[in-house]
Amino acid sequence: MSIEFNGSSDELSSEYYEHNKSICEAFEKFCCQKGGSPKGTYNAWSYNAVAEINDWRIKINKATYSSGNLLIPSNTQSLLVNSVWINQNYLKSDDSFKIYSKWKVGFMKRLLGGFSELSGYKGYWIKGDSALSNEFVTRFSSEFASGDVHSIEYNGKGIRIEFHSEDLHLESLDQIIIGK
Repeated sequence: MSIEFNGSSDELSSEYYEHNKSICEAFEKFCCQKGGSPKGTYNAWSYNAVAEINDWRIKINKATYSSGNLLIPSNTQSLLVNSVWINQNYLKSDDSFKIYSKWKVGFMKRLLGGFSELSGYKGYWIKGDSALSNEFVTRFSSEFASGDVHSIEYNGKGIRIEFHSEDLHLESLDQIIIGK
């Protein structure tokens, strides 16, 4: 397996280990089927893997942080889960746009940065509304509805798509990789 276990043997009986292992196995299987070669590590508390498929660089990450408080289980204290899809050669338009979740766009950025609320999806903000941005909103409508999209940025040359969810959205990734 290119995504390897890096924890202690004590973690092998943990339900968190099993969960993280299954996510990494699904990611690895998908990437290998698409001609990619994933690399990374996982354990009961985290995973970090990356793969390149065609012009796309796909990263998945989960990290569980602890505040040191012994009364609260560390797996519920602070959790970062994301996947990032990057393509530096995604030349579809000269337009540029940014779509951010409300968590990424602060009040001042909304006020001074030219952002407006994304139509149909409360909690999302857009700058540079265009045919291409509308195409991505349509393509990821279920991901916007679930709140999984964190940001989509297109600068006229490349695109960066970030999700904050343990759902890898492999069907959507498959569609975008093959260009549908």
